[in-house]
Amino acid sequence: MNAQFTGFLTGLYLLTDDQKAAYTGPGHGPGASSIGFGGSQQEIYSLVNDLNAAKLAGHELGTHYNGHFCSGAEPSVGKWNLAQWNSEIDQFLSILTNYGAINGFADAPKLDVIAADIKGGRTPCLEGQVDQLFPAMASHGLTYDSSQVSAGMVWPRPLNGLMEFYMPFVTVPALNDQVIAMDYNFWYKFNTAKDDPAKAPQFTQMVLQTYQSMYAAVLAGNRAPLVIGNHFNNWSGDAFNPAIGKFMLEACAKPETVCTTYQNVLQWMSIQDLATIAQLQALPATLN
Repeated sequence: MNAQFTGFLTGLYLLTDDQKAAYTGPGHGPGASSIGFGGSQQEIYSLVNDLNAAKLAGHELGTHYNGHFCSGAEPSVGKWNLAQWNSEIDQFLSILTNYGAINGFADAPKLDVIAADIKGGRTPCLEGQVDQLFPAMASHGLTYDSSQVSAGMVWPRPLNGLMEFYMPFVTVPALNDQVIAMDYNFWYKFNTAKDDPAKAPQFTQMVLQTYQSMYAAVLAGNRAPLVIGNHFNNWSGDAFNPAIGKFMLEACAKPETVCTTYQNVLQWMSIQDLATIAQLQALPATLN
């Protein structure tokens, strides 16, 4: 389909479990994290090779920051101030740039994804105060965020000095209920994120129908870029990856449809007439 992804990378996945103390999350002790680290040296080498292949294929890497401290893991990212966000981004870019030395690898393969490639991010659990986070992002050369939520699908819009790709609240046709268009949120809506592999085919179909409904609505509506979040975890019998795979095989081949990265969308927007972009951004949200 010539489709391209933007993947938001957690910096800790480039640190071995033995080197977790190299990270100190703001307000937390060395080595503390709400998620795991990168495992073994070989696992990190495999990740580096995959990231290099992804960049070569035209995919984009952004940041998902590091320790994934959501509400309840205090101080969570929703309470961090500017200095704490600066520390978190500094550490992410340092790990990205110096992963081999930090881990003590003598023969580390070169990571082709560099700090200058990182232009956007998505926060853990979509939390974080934009007046504290966005200035830190901008001072590190980032130009967009995709952590805010919108009622329906809208065009990327300026927000606190960055461009915001809003995560849309959408309707799940099978439930006639609304949820943020992200796999974990679907799972939580379906059964409060309980592992139930027997229901994987049902969940897959419900999510696929939601994506198809979103696509049809936005194609007939404001033509806003369709933002979908997917973790690529094998949750509940791998219920969610087949949905995004099937949807992209359908949608990305259709006329007037491009499956591409956030940076490519921004580049396209930057060469359009300013008045045209302003008109698109002023369009009301499309609801599915």
